[in-house]
Amino acid sequence: MKQITFGGAVCAFSLALSIQSNAIAKELDGLQLAAPVSPRKNIRFYKVNKQLQADRIMLTEKKASTPGCQNFLKSVRVHRVVQTGHTVCTLYTEKDCKAFSIVNVASEKDPRNTTWLTEGIGWLPQSEQPRGVKISSWNCASGVEPEQIAHEYRLASAEVDRLALIAKKATERAALAQNKANKAQKNADRAIEQAGLAKRRAIAAGVVIEEEEAEQDTPEKETAGEDGSAVPDVPGAE
Repeated sequence: MKQITFGGAVCAFSLALSIQSNAIAKELDGLQLAAPVSPRKNIRFYKVNKQLQADRIMLTEKKASTPGCQNFLKSVRVHRVVQTGHTVCTLYTEKDCKAFSIVNVASEKDPRNTTWLTEGIGWLPQSEQPRGVKISSWNCASGVEPEQIAHEYRLASAEVDRLALIAKKATERAALAQNKANKAQKNADRAIEQAGLAKRRAIAAGVVIEEEEAEQDTPEKETAGEDGSAVPDVPGAE
């Protein structure tokens, strides 16, 4: 008897909780901001779009219109997708797709009308309907566009690495040349200093140091006149 009473109480509590949840969901349906979902380590997640829009995923089977990001499970259940507000939601999936792979999302009305999403690139289909687009299924697939993006990214990364290596080698060569120039300048300064010291010692020792003769292309010296002014030498003048 206690078991029946306990079971009935549980059923009544569950029914009341369900009714209360539906009422709260209807009140929250008009909210624009999406509630976050705690990530699970065993589920890979994808950021849905790049336009700072909130994404609400609702199970239409149970007519649940709870706003916020819900788990997007791989199942036969129909999911409804709505984008609203200015909050980026994170979509959690049970399937672990490879990098740059497509997640095909099929529309309930037209299964051939699919779109794709992947981390930082794709987004879920949008609709003008306030309740969004019904999604019947999804699966991972290798797509041409993401593969092309990945290929271009690899090429760009390789080019960046190549240019960085060239710049590094050029910098190393410039640094080596600068070091050589600095050493040569130090040696020249040391030689000049030693030459000056040797000259001073020679003069102190009474050695007569002959200066180097002037070069031939130097201008002729001028002779001084009676008043002390400079008079140029005139050829043939006595």
